[in-house]
Amino acid sequence: MSYPIITQKQFHLLYDLVDEYVFFMRKEGNTFIYEYINKKAEEIFNENPQGRQLEQCFDDFHCKTIIYHYNRACTLKQSISYQDHHCIKGATFVNETLAIPVFDGDNVYILATTREVIKTKELQESTYILESYRKGVNDAALVAMTNEKGIIEMVNELFESTSKFQKEELIGKSFWMINSNYHEDSYFKQMWVSIQKGEIWRGQIRNRTKYGSFYWVDATIIPITNENGIIEKYLTIQFDNTEKKQMMTELRNIERSFKLITEHSNDLIAITDEDGYLLYSSPSHETILNYEKEELLGTYYLNIIAKESSYLIENLKTTLMQNNNNKIRTELLIKTKDESTIWTDTTITTVQSTVYDEEQKWYVFVSREITEKRALEEQLKFLAFHDSLTGLPNRRMFYEKCQKLFN
Repeated sequence: MSYPIITQKQFHLLYDLVDEYVFFMRKEGNTFIYEYINKKAEEIFNENPQGRQLEQCFDDFHCKTIIYHYNRACTLKQSISYQDHHCIKGATFVNETLAIPVFDGDNVYILATTREVIKTKELQESTYILESYRKGVNDAALVAMTNEKGIIEMVNELFESTSKFQKEELIGKSFWMINSNYHEDSYFKQMWVSIQKGEIWRGQIRNRTKYGSFYWVDATIIPITNENGIIEKYLTIQFDNTEKKQMMTELRNIERSFKLITEHSNDLIAITDEDGYLLYSSPSHETILNYEKEELLGTYYLNIIAKESSYLIENLKTTLMQNNNNKIRTELLIKTKDESTIWTDTTITTVQSTVYDEEQKWYVFVSREITEKRALEEQLKFLAFHDSLTGLPNRRMFYEKCQKLFN
C-alpha cells in the first residue's frame, strides 16, 4: 500500500490558514482523486470530496477543463497557471489556478492553489446566462469536442445516450466509431476542407449507434482557435432529427403514392379549400374536360358544375354538415371547356386538419364519368313505358297514369 507524499495533518498545518482554495490530488488513469482539501476549499463542496474522483464532484464541462490543465502540467512536468470561472453557492467567480505536478516514484500528484480574480454582479449575471445557454445546449443537443486531428476528447450525456456508446469507448477515437457508411468519402473530405480553413460547417449526417441502428443529425462543427489563431479543437453540436427525417420520408412516400394514384386514374380528382377554390386537380381534367391545369388552379372549381346540378352545390356545406360522415355521393352534371356536359357519379368528402394551430377544412371531389351509363338508364326507362316499334306510350304507362289520377 502506497501513502501520499504528504500526510493529512501536514497538509492542514500548511494550508488551512491561507485564503486560497488548495487541493491535493492523486492522478489515477485519466482522472484525478481528491486526497486533501483545505478549510477554504470546503466552501465549494456540499460534502467532503476526499477519495472521490473529479467527475463525481463537478459537472462534465468544468471537470474536463480541470483535467485538461492538470494533465498538461503532468506532461510538461512543470507548474502551469490557468483561469476559469464557475458559480459557488450562487456567486460567480473568475479564478486563477496554479497547478504544480508532484512526482513520487510511480505516483503522480497535483497540488492546485486557486485564488479569486474577479467576483462582480455583472459577471455573475453574464455567467449565469452563459451557464444557462450551456445547460440548454447540453440538454437539447449532442455535444462533442475533438482535437485538431478529429480525435474525440469530450462528449456530453446526450451524445452517449443517443449513440449508445459510453464516453470511455469514444474518447481517444474518431467519429468513424459512429460512421454509418451512408455518405460518400467526398462528403467528409469537403467538410474537413471547410473546417480546416476556420469556417463553420453545417450539414446532415446519418450516424450509427453501437448496436447498428441509424440516426440522423443536423450537425454544426465550429473550429476553436488559440490566441495565435491556430485551430486547436473542433466543437461539434448535433441535433437529432431522426424522427423528422422519418416523417419527411413517409410524407414523400405518401405524396409519391398519391401522384401514382391520381395521375394514372380516369377519375376526376380535385381538392378545394373551404370556399371552393381549387388547390389540386388530377390530369384527367385535361383528358376528359379539356381544361389546362393552369386554367383551373386557383379558380372557383364549382363554376364547372352545370346549372342542372347547381342546387346541390349551393347547399354543399349544409348538406355535408347534416351527414354524419362528412361525405355525400351524388350525380353531377359537369361542363367541359367547350361547354358540352358530362354526367358524373361524384363523392364529396370533407377533410379537416389543424395547421399552425388553426383549424382548416378542404373538400375532396372524386368524380367518375357515367354519361353513357345514364343514357342507357334513360333509354331503358323509356322502353319500359313505350312501345319499342312505334315509340308510343304502352299499357304500363296507361296504368301508371290512371293510378296517379285516381290516387
